[in-house]
Amino acid sequence: MKRYVTGIALALATVAPGKACDIEQVASDIYFNAITRAGELSKQELGLLERFRAIGNRAKDPNKPLNQQLSQQDLAEFAQVQQRHQAIEVQQLLESNYARDARVIRDFYQVAQADYLGAPTPKEGDKNYLPYAFLAVMMVASEDKTIQDKLVTEPATKSCNLENALHEIELESLGRLGRLPLAQASRELEAMQGRMGGGKIDRDKLNASDRAIFDRLQRTAYVPAQREKLFITNLESLKLLARTSAMKFELGKKDATDSGGDIDSVGQSVAALNLDARAKMGFGMLEKIAEKYPSDWFKQRQAIAPQIETIKKENAARTSKK
Repeated sequence: MKRYVTGIALALATVAPGKACDIEQVASDIYFNAITRAGELSKQELGLLERFRAIGNRAKDPNKPLNQQLSQQDLAEFAQVQQRHQAIEVQQLLESNYARDARVIRDFYQVAQADYLGAPTPKEGDKNYLPYAFLAVMMVASEDKTIQDKLVTEPATKSCNLENALHEIELESLGRLGRLPLAQASRELEAMQGRMGGGKIDRDKLNASDRAIFDRLQRTAYVPAQREKLFITNLESLKLLARTSAMKFELGKKDATDSGGDIDSVGQSVAALNLDARAKMGFGMLEKIAEKYPSDWFKQRQAIAPQIETIKKENAARTSKK
């Protein structure tokens, strides 16, 4: 418990004054921006499809491949439009994945808060069971010494984003933890151990007076502290997801730009990072989240996958050099 208490003064000293950063609003803004951006990209995509059609119409014989009917200039234009179309699809994928991450983090936070407020543990099949399971896995992973030695992290910026919204809530919990009489409780517990001759305290073997003291310490210090500790650990897990999601989004855009829209290049920048144990956990959990919570873009593409495959086969046949 000491590692939580030690950093409270420093953590509280860094809280920025002013308007609170609300997690619901931040998640909604990310999702709204993703939808807006998706609409803009869809308009660009429609324009590119019209250019595809116009280029294809220059080839009059449907039984001959395009490269035998179009000029080098037309073929170059076709390749350019195709590359731009691929780049737009990659941008749509990145935007949708980032929006999905934001909604999942918000939902996980609601489950963590419900647990903090005493809600029953979700059972398998309940809508909150999977988020609870994710948090439980990250709770266990957080026991890694490299993470436990500095559990409470500071956001890199003061901008209102998911990480800072969660951090503000964490500061409240750290404040409550700091006001608990843990130091006094520790002294009383040590005195009780001395009266028992040392060793672990067995409540059932205490006399009536010491049992009353022991129960009071549990009520007023140790149990409330444990509740705050669990909530802080969950908030740190969610801050990690928010931080790594934003990093994955920004580096993914860089990969897409540098490669000219090659979807296979997305993720190379993340793979090249020298990550510590905490960051590795964050990126690993994001991959698991993507498996369990597919993005809107992915679900839409799955729905139209058969039609896309047919179009690709037709295009391949027309552009074949055979």
